[in-house]
Amino acid sequence: MHKDFFAHIIRHKPELFRSMLAFNGFAAARQAEAPASLHRIPGLDVEALWANGRARRRLADRDTSDGRGPFWDFAEESRRLALLPPELLSRAVLQFGTALHADELSRLIAREDVLAARQEISPELFAYALQRARFQTGSLPRFFDDGRGSLAGRIRLHGHQALALCCSVWPRELLDICAARFGGLAQTFSAIGTAEVIDTIQDEASPVETRRAVWFGFKKILLKEVAPQWAPCFD
Repeated sequence: MHKDFFAHIIRHKPELFRSMLAFNGFAAARQAEAPASLHRIPGLDVEALWANGRARRRLADRDTSDGRGPFWDFAEESRRLALLPPELLSRAVLQFGTALHADELSRLIAREDVLAARQEISPELFAYALQRARFQTGSLPRFFDDGRGSLAGRIRLHGHQALALCCSVWPRELLDICAARFGGLAQTFSAIGTAEVIDTIQDEASPVETRRAVWFGFKKILLKEVAPQWAPCFD
């Protein structure tokens, strides 16, 4: 992490800095009530102590509920996915998988197949697939093995594989934090590496090129379709 990273984001990307503070428990510490343990100390003016910002920061438990320590190195852009609320990241995974299979979804003809797809991925995502999704992934579907299984299963599988590829170069410390933070995506963050993900790739591009292409596609769908309000936190 470059030594000027914090100075830059505090001045030019305050939303990112606030998200990093919240990720590390600082925002919660400012808003929370004083710990009950302080009220048990005879003669202590807890309200006055807690109103003092410096004292509050020293006394507040800055660790999260899973007992982890802080993590601050978000200079590499894809790591900022870890700052997202769990429901938004899960939605992005499913939306990206849907976009990868938009052409296949648009070719469904049988009424029962259409109804099943709408139920499995949601009517909103099915409508998205029929409208603009196919124009947002370009040639990215070629990276993912058609494989076997149901269409809905492959949508979810390839969405998770895309996320795994995006974070395959993250430090293990951050992966472990995300495995605890994003319960529904824990398996995606556990024991992953570029080599394992690349096994599913059906293209001759290098691992670096493949990851870069998938990351930019994932980010585009995240910020255009899922969470445009988070755009200030990304480059």
